[in-house]
Amino acid sequence: MSIPRLLEGKAGRCLAVLLVVALAASNAAAASPVLVGDAGAGAGAGAGVGVGAGAGAGAERATQRVQLLKNQADLQVRFDSELAACQQRFAVTGCVEDVQRQRRAALAPLRESLIQLDEAERQQRAAARLQVLAEKQLIREQRLATQAKTAANAASGAASAPPRQRLLPAAAPLTPLANPAPDADASARAADAAQRLRETQRRKAETEQRRQRVEKKLAEREADNKSSESLPPPQRPASQPKP
Repeated sequence: MSIPRLLEGKAGRCLAVLLVVALAASNAAAASPVLVGDAGAGAGAGAGVGVGAGAGAGAERATQRVQLLKNQADLQVRFDSELAACQQRFAVTGCVEDVQRQRRAALAPLRESLIQLDEAERQQRAAARLQVLAEKQLIREQRLATQAKTAANAASGAASAPPRQRLLPAAAPLTPLANPAPDADASARAADAAQRLRETQRRKAETEQRRQRVEKKLAEREADNKSSESLPPPQRPASQPKP
């Protein structure tokens, strides 16, 4: 017989409700280790009490969820039976409306409790995640502080250490130079240098000779001027008497 045929009728609805309760119980049992695991991951830095508290709260909520779902299923079965009984009465519509109103009133608190459980579990998971992130950040800051302290100690040690003497590589042995071959260009350059030296000396000698000639002429001219100044002025001839 197929599953849809099994779920037909009142017995089928009861079976469906029981399946829902069993599924919820299995989900709650599977969810509680996750909560404990989150708390345990957050307690890696030393929050062991938080792990026990989170595990206890998760197990308690799981038990509450199973009980609420079971009560919900029992009420659903009861109201389904009352709705079936309404079909045997004369005023079917009024009976059905009364049963549905009672069912809504009875199931509303259970739904509200389930919503509150969901919200509590969500807050616990968020708190566990925040705790894990905070502890990771703390570990990272401690690691950076340790690295900075190690680097500072290394720097201070290097500053206080005596300077190392730098070892120079050993000098290679000197090899005697071979006799250089005669360089024609070097000979030509030496000859040019000697020629320029001779030209310079010749021009210097000519310049000295010209200077001496000029000085001699100036001296002769000055001597002539002095001799002409020392001579008496020429006398005029006496005038002849007129006849």
